Amino acid sequence: MPRPKQYQRIAERYETAGGLIHPDVPEASGFAACHAFESIGCAWIRHRSCSVPRGHASKINLFVTLSRGESFGRGVAYIANLTNSLRNKMLYPVDDGTGGYILPENVLSDKDAYDLLRRVQGIIRQVSRSL
Repeated sequence: MPRPKQYQRIAERYETAGGLIHPDVPEASGFAACHAFESIGCAWIRHRSCSVPRGHASKINLFVTLSRGESFGRGVAYIANLTNSLRNKMLYPVDDGTGGYILPENVLSDKDAYDLLRRVQGIIRQVSRSL
């Protein structure tokens, strides 16, 4: 099983990637932020000596559970809820209920993508201090 610092490195690289492509491709920046969040979650899971689940939702749920009582626990829960509702919308067309589709490029504004990235950066910093 990979070590926490290996997952942390992935989180930091996706955080950097998200910043590099923002604001040109906000949905890709947002997805990079989501992946960075998931990766720092995996670092925390490994730090707590647990196995990392395979599924995305299972990883995020375990990250939230293992973060309870930590200084960053509320932030993790907030971002988990936010990214859960956005993740697939940033990757695939979504039925709009009227016969059309919402494309990933129309999901996040530049401002919202930047806000998500900044929030994830904060979680990465906080979790990294505890690894």
